Amino acid sequence: MPEYGFAKFTFPGRTALFLFVISTMMIPTQILVVPLFVEIKLLGWVNSYQGLIVPGMMNAFGVFMMRQYVYDIPDEIIEAARADGAGEIRIFFFIVLPLLTPALASLAIIIFIWSWGNFLWPLVAVTREELAVLATGITSYTQPYQRQPMWGAAMAVATIATLPLLVLFVFFQRYLVKGLTAAAVKG
Repeated sequence: MPEYGFAKFTFPGRTALFLFVISTMMIPTQILVVPLFVEIKLLGWVNSYQGLIVPGMMNAFGVFMMRQYVYDIPDEIIEAARADGAGEIRIFFFIVLPLLTPALASLAIIIFIWSWGNFLWPLVAVTREELAVLATGITSYTQPYQRQPMWGAAMAVATIATLPLLVLFVFFQRYLVKGLTAAAVKG
């Protein structure tokens, strides 16, 4: 994870590289659609789950959020593991990663919510009807060969579409709240 490197290692250009990653949040998603489409076309991922999922897996918000969380992990824990002879990979997987569980859960929920409501990228990346996501499916369902949308049907389907998000929030609420507030409270 690059967040671990940004938070716990000192290397030349660390701050500049982190600022570059964070500055990508200023680029509107609409500008990235064409280059991303060219990339997934070259990889052969058009009309596939990889083409829908992979472009949204890593984003600057996730790097920023996880870096802030990793930054608050005490250096003493990592130094103690090094003194005991643990390598960096072992430290990451057996010490740091378990401590990141609440933050990873909250980040997963946030990215799932963003992806669930995404309309533009699935509209571009997928043309097969069986791979259509909910947002594009609602549009095709509520505007079948008509100029005037069926607003009643659109509202009913949109209400039903929010139910999985509500269930997800109810089951993972404690992880979401713990992950979002942990970096704000100094221990």
